[in-house]
Amino acid sequence: MSIDPNQSPLGVDHPQDHVVALLESLERLGQRFDVALIDGSHDPAYLRRELVVIVRLLEEGGLLMLDDVSTAYPEVRVVFDELVDRPEWPLEKVGRDERLGVLRKTGS
Repeated sequence: MSIDPNQSPLGVDHPQDHVVALLESLERLGQRFDVALIDGSHDPAYLRRELVVIVRLLEEGGLLMLDDVSTAYPEVRVVFDELVDRPEWPLEKVGRDERLGVLRKTGS
């Protein structure tokens, strides 16, 4: 789940705080995901904050699909490249086109 950056749909203030709290609750309950599709914020800091928790919830071998990995949204593309290139992210690139980037979790 991802919600666009701190806009207030339906009168909910700071929706990212609610999303991250929900993800953290799922983590405490032991919930795990085989697939996560992120189609939300184009703000890099916002996106990274959600990804920190989502990657912990992702099963080894699970897929992370990130929308808007394109030249139209360079900030999202930068985050995608970080997820591939930095060792703190246990992810490997499966593929990317001008819309969707797909990563696989390689370890915890």
